[in-house]
Amino acid sequence: MTAHANYSLRDEIRDYWSDRAKTFDLQVGHEIFSEQERAAWHALLTTHLGPGAGRASLDLACGTGVISHLMHDLGFVVTGLDWSEAMLAKARAKAQKRGADIRFIVRDAERTLEDRASYDVIVTRHLVWTLLDPTAAFAEWFSLLKPGGRLLVIDGDFVSRNWATLLREFWRSSRPASSRSRTMTAPPWPDVTRTFLPVSISQAAHGRTR
Repeated sequence: MTAHANYSLRDEIRDYWSDRAKTFDLQVGHEIFSEQERAAWHALLTTHLGPGAGRASLDLACGTGVISHLMHDLGFVVTGLDWSEAMLAKARAKAQKRGADIRFIVRDAERTLEDRASYDVIVTRHLVWTLLDPTAAFAEWFSLLKPGGRLLVIDGDFVSRNWATLLREFWRSSRPASSRSRTMTAPPWPDVTRTFLPVSISQAAHGRTR
């Protein structure tokens, strides 16, 4: 691992996942190991996002492209984003083997550089718990959604703070002060979908948890 004055925590996290790329798909909860499991994922995505029908989707921190390929199966136009070249090399190899037209780009999921209001749906899996600046990341993701767009978060609450609470706090703080109500226990949500799973479908299918 590189160590120098300009080597940041972001660099360290990127290099950590790059080092894991070679064996990433061998682990339960990462790759899909049965058609039953694949069908369960398709059902989850369709339930929360609806049919693909050529809609633009962004798979944040796509890794080796597992979710990207599931979205492609369902008819979405897919962009997979990750900051690990090693992970994306495996994702692109899968796409070439399967003849899947998926756009894979090297970017930071917290600073995507994608156009505002350019996606119908955004999906993240096993990403939120790793964020360095969650509030800024959520603000970035919401800005990328078209009106009526949906954000689907598939993750576990692996830290002490609940991510649903964090999202509520962000959404409340982003609303104009004049529109806030002191009597509200939770502010209105934008038209996005929030799914927080204690374990992934892959892990549940294999009877395992973290």
